[in-house]
Amino acid sequence: ISLTTNFIVSGQEEEKKCWDGNTKKIFKNERKRNVTEPYTYIVCPDTTFKPGAYLGNGFEDKKYPLMLHSNARIQCGEDGDPSNNCVVDGSGTFGMLINPLFFGDTEASNIVVKGLTFSDFEDESPIMQNLITFRASSGSMTFKNCIFEYSSSEPLFEFTQYFPEGKRERQLLLPEVEDEEELNWKAFYYQHQQIIEQRQKMTTKNKRKSISDTTQKYHRDLQSDKEVNISIIGCHFANLALTKYATRNEGLSLLHFSGFGTSIDTDYLERTNINAVVKQTVFEGIDATSDLDKPDTHRSIITFDSVGKLTLDELCFRNIKMSTNGASDFVIASKKANATEMRDIYIDTGSMTYAPGNAAERECSFMSFVEKNFELKYERTNCGPAADATRCFLDTAAPTSSPVEASPTNTPVETPPPTSSPVE
Repeated sequence: ISLTTNFIVSGQEEEKKCWDGNTKKIFKNERKRNVTEPYTYIVCPDTTFKPGAYLGNGFEDKKYPLMLHSNARIQCGEDGDPSNNCVVDGSGTFGMLINPLFFGDTEASNIVVKGLTFSDFEDESPIMQNLITFRASSGSMTFKNCIFEYSSSEPLFEFTQYFPEGKRERQLLLPEVEDEEELNWKAFYYQHQQIIEQRQKMTTKNKRKSISDTTQKYHRDLQSDKEVNISIIGCHFANLALTKYATRNEGLSLLHFSGFGTSIDTDYLERTNINAVVKQTVFEGIDATSDLDKPDTHRSIITFDSVGKLTLDELCFRNIKMSTNGASDFVIASKKANATEMRDIYIDTGSMTYAPGNAAERECSFMSFVEKNFELKYERTNCGPAADATRCFLDTAAPTSSPVEASPTNTPVETPPPTSSPVE
């Protein structure tokens, strides 16, 4: 596969470097480059990435997902426009996997993804398949003008502030390993299974072990200087389904923000400091229901389990099928969230459907604040603000309300990309 493409500049053909669909070369470059300096991957137009399935000891045929470290930017074509047709297809377990442990680090900061399309993740295996997986103790990541479409999985987007406390997780810290094929993939498998299994198997007994105020304060102090900032700007989520069986006790969400580690005796919500901004984004053609759910199992478009801040600004919801079970809602946020900011949220009520109940049975119209009960089920404590816009932001030129607060600090800053070439 060629690593070059030709661009027409001022009527003359000029050869420039761009990256093809070889994810292994991107991963190898990420492990070698100086991550303190910005680096941009310009993806060739009409490129398709085909990640492989994760097999427990590595990825099928060495076809890695897109794996980036700090200060990396990947964009579709010279201008990062999705019309350039750079697609990550659903052939693998992960579309994009951000996990700094593979680079001997716990932080993944200033990562920018612009204009990529993630499509056709239709996993039928019992192993969780994600379009986007972010697991880091601290860091920041921005998605801009991306498209996420035609997929069904559990969950589709995982943003986890991960606390590598166990010996097996620390085994991933192998910066001295030169060949990525020698990485301890089994250690990663352990981490991956822990996230899946602990959410499934935690019981009333081990969830409600007594945790003293002193211990909780220690955990908060330990994590007080760590935060994760996620921004989703100008993106389009379309034709996505959450119709699979909710294997996790609490339910299933499209965008899931939470903290996790391996210490069962720790209340990770108390330590999770994620700030999320979702702005100028459309959600449409989404099915968030399942006939397999129990009456107290929730489903949502966004679940925010963090003591950080959630900012929602200029969002459109169209043609959504929403569950009425449990605490189901468009947005579910922990009642311990530090703050929530909303502006210009539009719901096309005429295109909404609800099941198994109807709209009249819903306690809240858009956002629910929740806490977990003894069985790890969400219980609604109160309703958040209702949607406040009469038209989608795409259909109106002027905002209808006061500006939203500034987004969290340490979010990625858009800077002119440096010239970057594929590493041969």
